[in-house]
Amino acid sequence: MKERGKRKRYIPLIFGEIAALLFIAYVILCFEADSEHILPGTVVNGKDLSGMTWEEASAKLSKDADVRKREAVIRIAFDGEIYTVAVGNAMEFDGDTLAREILERSKNGFWRGGITYLSALLRGYEMEVLPEIKSMDALYKEMEASGLSEADNTIQTSYQKDGDRLVFQMGTAGESVDAGKLAEEILETVRTENYHRIIECPRTSGVVRPVDLEQVYQEIHVDMANATLDPSDNYEIVEGIRGISFDREKTQRILDAAGEGDTVSIDLIYTEPEISAEDLAENLFMDLLGSYSTKVTGSYNRLFNIQLAVEKCEDTILLAGEEFSFNDTVGDQNEETGFLISSGVENGKVVPAYGGGICQLSSTMFLAALYADLEIVERWNHDLVARYVPAGLDAAVAWGELDFRIANNTDYPIEMEIINANGYLTVNLWGTKTSDKTVELERETVSSAGEPLEVLAYRIVYDSEGNQIRREQITHSKYV
Repeated sequence: MKERGKRKRYIPLIFGEIAALLFIAYVILCFEADSEHILPGTVVNGKDLSGMTWEEASAKLSKDADVRKREAVIRIAFDGEIYTVAVGNAMEFDGDTLAREILERSKNGFWRGGITYLSALLRGYEMEVLPEIKSMDALYKEMEASGLSEADNTIQTSYQKDGDRLVFQMGTAGESVDAGKLAEEILETVRTENYHRIIECPRTSGVVRPVDLEQVYQEIHVDMANATLDPSDNYEIVEGIRGISFDREKTQRILDAAGEGDTVSIDLIYTEPEISAEDLAENLFMDLLGSYSTKVTGSYNRLFNIQLAVEKCEDTILLAGEEFSFNDTVGDQNEETGFLISSGVENGKVVPAYGGGICQLSSTMFLAALYADLEIVERWNHDLVARYVPAGLDAAVAWGELDFRIANNTDYPIEMEIINANGYLTVNLWGTKTSDKTVELERETVSSAGEPLEVLAYRIVYDSEGNQIRREQITHSKYV
């Protein structure tokens, strides 16, 4: 009886010792449950992350993701051709965020941490968060980079020049890539990571694009150009260019009515140059179109400035349609450019100025251009009436402010001959007459006596029989 009593007293002690040992063991587990390290048995995407910090886990997961993305290459078959789509370039993976989420499982407080740690030891934890395609735009970009956007057996309309005709071969519709269905196939392949299979490309009906007739016209069209001179080659004669075009409206109607696979032939329209190289050579600078002379007087400096401007302008050649600018040709007038100080007009007063006197050259040019019936692009009058040309027919110039510009509105080149000799300044404009027209100038004073002078000037053009072709006002000049 005494032995049995002893055993009964030992049982509580044993259970107490066991409980104490279990408690100690649990406390040890709680200490093992480190919130800075991932729980044991944690496997993500097949990679054991047990005991790792989030930085270590992130690096391991990201490295694995990079490998998976490099391997994510899908092959697409279309008409016997294999296209490869590097879908890995369209995939996204955030290793840092995923590693932090996994590490959060370790953070349950000290006393609950032991249970979490024990559960991890006994059961482990596995999950899969693979790189994925989150942007369809990125996927379509990779599909296009593979060349699939050009996988199309539709035959588009083509054309070519054949002699004097433009021949269109109308296209025939085939099949092209169904991008939407192909994207679905690619997403499924990514989900299963079955990168070994070749996808037969889903197809849709091809489309024969309408002919961009305006683009065709721009490629075929050639502007007719008369023979001219080449300023870059010492004004050698350049052969004219034959123009090429076709009737766009008629062609569009024919193309609209054509069926798939039809051949359509269109007549080309050729335009021969009006002025050939031979014609230009025979008639170049043959006729005096317009001429005017003014008497030159004044100081040495004034005469010097006029001669310097003459040297800059003489022998100027204007091609058909080309414009002459006095300021661009003569340049700025200052000491550095060689001009001297002489009398000029500014704000209604005579003042000393570099280049004083050169307006006599621009005014003489103006009158020669009027008689040549050239286009006057820009002309200004002086504040005071010039003594070398009639009022209303002067042409003032001032660097950066007032320019004198004319345009060659004839079909042939014009050469400017300037003669400054024997007290007279003469401008001759040589070109090629295409008619026997003549030009007269008229002036009309519109101001009243005692008022500042105001003059209108007109150019009247007559044909060879004396009939008036046109009458135009060319200037409206006001003087102080």
